[in-house]
Amino acid sequence: HLVLAEYVPSAARPSAVAVEPLMAPHAGFIVPLSARTPEQLLRKAHDLRDALQAGSLCDPGCDPDALVYNLQCHRDAMDERLGFVARSVQNVIDTLGAYIDAAGSNRPLPHGVFAAHVRQGRENVRLLNEDAGMAALVVDKCIADGNTLKLCELWVKGLALDWRRLHGPRTLPMVVLPSYPFAEDAYWISAGNSLPVPMPSRVGEKARHLHPLLQEQVADLSAQGYRLVAHGQDIDVDSARPTERIHLPTYAFARMRCWIPSKDEVRAAGGPTVAATPPPGRHLHNLDVIAGLFAELEEDKMSAAEVTARVRQLA
Repeated sequence: HLVLAEYVPSAARPSAVAVEPLMAPHAGFIVPLSARTPEQLLRKAHDLRDALQAGSLCDPGCDPDALVYNLQCHRDAMDERLGFVARSVQNVIDTLGAYIDAAGSNRPLPHGVFAAHVRQGRENVRLLNEDAGMAALVVDKCIADGNTLKLCELWVKGLALDWRRLHGPRTLPMVVLPSYPFAEDAYWISAGNSLPVPMPSRVGEKARHLHPLLQEQVADLSAQGYRLVAHGQDIDVDSARPTERIHLPTYAFARMRCWIPSKDEVRAAGGPTVAATPPPGRHLHNLDVIAGLFAELEEDKMSAAEVTARVRQLA
């Protein structure tokens, strides 16, 4: 992730447009937090509580409505969710502290605090997510009744809630919130090389390779490939041994009955281009012996001249 610019609030904040909120004041406000994992959600609750206790979010120009508006409308909803209803900043601090203590010691959550993965309640809100009209009726009913607790529960279960329906046309200023607790994964990059290099898992251990000829996987946005780096000192002992020559079965020659005419028969037939008819009884026999001769020729045990001479003797 690359941060290009950071929002710095000005000393004199622009006042919000004087529009009455849709929710009744006595209903309180919903505080939503979400993350990808339970650990990151707990870290996010820690960061928000510490920021509120330090007073960095509670300057005179930052009211609870602006804080909640930024949490609701300027954050993407992830799968691990936490939600509760509060009525003051101190109430937010106390509820976050109660959630942190309960989540850290595996105790039940306090009443009115909802925390779960969306898959646990997906079936309960599936019809609302599939029917936008029905979802709008339920949300409007909760807004009219001031039932923020029910809206908070539905959102934690996975309801795709449009938070701006709770605020109407009014606009609220931006608030600097704690950054997202990204996973602290370390990646090692070699100096002067933008491609990944396999790192040994232990000191003195040789780096594992995918394959003797595919030592390293190289991937970028355009293609995926492999790289092989060979060094003289990395030659294995097995590769230095002499290669043993093995003999595979010879080709299965067709057992055709053939004959070899003599020179006199070739002259009498008018030259080698004229096909001659084999005389009766003049066919090659001992085909197995001839096949063995060709096998010895492939194994360099006999020369071509020796094999030719031997075949003529068998004829």
